[in-house]
Amino acid sequence: MKKRSLIVLVSIVCASLTVVAKAQQAEATFEKHFFERRGLKIPYRLLSPRASSKEARYPLVLYLHGAGERGNDGSDLVLKHGALEFAKRQDRFPCYVLAPQCPKEMKWSPYQKELGYYRLADTASAIQEAVAELVKFIQSQRAVDSSRVYVVGLSMGGFGAWELAMRNPSLFAAAVPICGGGDATKARLIKHLPVWVFHGADDQIIKVQWSRQMVDSLKAAGGSPRYTEFPYVGHNAWSPAFATEELYEWLFAQKKR
Repeated sequence: MKKRSLIVLVSIVCASLTVVAKAQQAEATFEKHFFERRGLKIPYRLLSPRASSKEARYPLVLYLHGAGERGNDGSDLVLKHGALEFAKRQDRFPCYVLAPQCPKEMKWSPYQKELGYYRLADTASAIQEAVAELVKFIQSQRAVDSSRVYVVGLSMGGFGAWELAMRNPSLFAAAVPICGGGDATKARLIKHLPVWVFHGADDQIIKVQWSRQMVDSLKAAGGSPRYTEFPYVGHNAWSPAFATEELYEWLFAQKKR
């Protein structure tokens, strides 16, 4: 009996070590860089596909993290919730994954969730402009398929994804805002854009109404967004969202019209 228990314990430990090793290997594939624009220095991590030929071009996923991952060093914290999910699926969906880190004193989008609504400012913030320029810089330096550039963001990054898409409606082929929100009065700017929105029904941090009103406004403007609301899920809607295999199939099938 003791021998069998020991065997089970060893198996569990080995399995855990394998998971950790794979995670560390995935993190190691994200190169660390810095991008400077008008005095603003942004750390970013970049995953590149294993190129099969010099002629091949690949999709680019812009991944925007949440408020808890802000910093100035480009640490692995940037990859905490969703970026590694794309690394795990590189064999099936080879792509570039660009994961910038938002400085501690900034937000991807200057929303105030307490107000219950949000309006785009007349001009983009410095961090918004910098991220858009970073995407274009990567396009110029790597073998990116410019017709397949996607923005994915969670929480604070979900707000950033909505705003980046609305300020750069011709840059992206699809958007995936998770537990975020945006300016519903400007939804018409991206009515052409394939969007899949995720939110937890029991989210107490970013209320689910933020996503619902964006989806309703897109539909009213003539758009066809997809919306998944997870029952009994709080703010961590990114966990079931990134575990949805159909998301990857849908995302990488999108191409600019």
